[in-house]
Amino acid sequence: MMAPVDDFKDRVVLQTGFRLFFLGAAWFALAFMVIWGSVYFFHLDLALGALTPSQWHAHELIYGYAGAVIAGFVLTAVARWTNRNTLTGVPLLGLFLVWALARFGWLWGGRFADVAGLLDLLFWAGLFLAVGRPIVAAKQWRQLAVLAKLALLTVGQGIFCVSILGWSETSPRLAIYLGLFAIVGLVLMMLRRVFPVFAQAALGTASPPPCPAWIDRISMVVFLVFLVLFLLDLEWLYVAIAAAVMASVLTVRLWLWHIRSFWSMPLLWVLYASLIFITLGFALFAAVYLWPRLYYLAVHAMAFGGLGLVTFAMMARVSLGHTGRNVRASRPLLGVALSCMVASVLARVLLPLAWPQHMYFELASSLLLWSVAFVLFLWIYTPMLVRPRCDGLPG
Repeated sequence: MMAPVDDFKDRVVLQTGFRLFFLGAAWFALAFMVIWGSVYFFHLDLALGALTPSQWHAHELIYGYAGAVIAGFVLTAVARWTNRNTLTGVPLLGLFLVWALARFGWLWGGRFADVAGLLDLLFWAGLFLAVGRPIVAAKQWRQLAVLAKLALLTVGQGIFCVSILGWSETSPRLAIYLGLFAIVGLVLMMLRRVFPVFAQAALGTASPPPCPAWIDRISMVVFLVFLVLFLLDLEWLYVAIAAAVMASVLTVRLWLWHIRSFWSMPLLWVLYASLIFITLGFALFAAVYLWPRLYYLAVHAMAFGGLGLVTFAMMARVSLGHTGRNVRASRPLLGVALSCMVASVLARVLLPLAWPQHMYFELASSLLLWSVAFVLFLWIYTPMLVRPRCDGLPG
């Protein structure tokens, strides 16, 4: 006999957004890489409808995996920022199921792929509303920047839908890169907010690492210029100049934020490493003007390096903090998982720069290390995410 609907709100995994979505994101990240490895190395034929395997790969990393992490993070963070509920209980389960069914729909192909596109659009629209209502109700206008990124992701998924449904001649490329850079923008904003706070708390310093206002202003303007130039597919010289300026500004931020002692703290240094790879991505985009072959390494530096590391690290840290655990306690197995993630990124981004002739080995190594990292994540965090907080508090 099914439990009454009202009882769902008391289920631990449905009390806050991060529990269900982080579990879903981790399981999907593992399955996604296994499937992609089967496609790339063993030529598994996926019935993807109008999509190519590469487009599916890009879409599912950005709108699928990263989308679930973003949902878990913002549903939890906005509830805390505004002191108002976002989604819990049955509505939270409903949003999660929409996301999950879309993942299966893409793999089933045919008309299911068309339905998957619409389900993804429904997911992003639902997430936007779930986060937007408490922000507006609490008049937390500072958080409109978060809503703006979610709006871009919703628009990006809409463009993707009309493209695969044949309602427009717009290429899925526009949707994929709009999604990628919307998430990069969200990550840069969140790192600016949380990294100084995390660093000060972890290191016990009197003040956080410096965050000059001029870096914030320049990086915001230059990033918007880069985004417009890139998406409009204008002369690459202008894109390269904007990317070079962006890389330079972020390099200054990295220098200002660097503290030697944080390298002994995995949950801190991996966030710093994610910013390194985003900065490297912009630098490689600038270098594409002279060496076009670097284009996809630039994309992977941002998507696989920057977004992959920051999403893994934020899931790890948020899960500890919001289940009542000490985020500074030593966890050797977590250190191994984070090291596997970094090694996976190095194998995918840096090794091909040095030894492009060994690409197959490097990609296989990257895929294996990514998979090991998420197996370890699930081993460590599943018990935390499905059980009540260890301090007895709600959430």
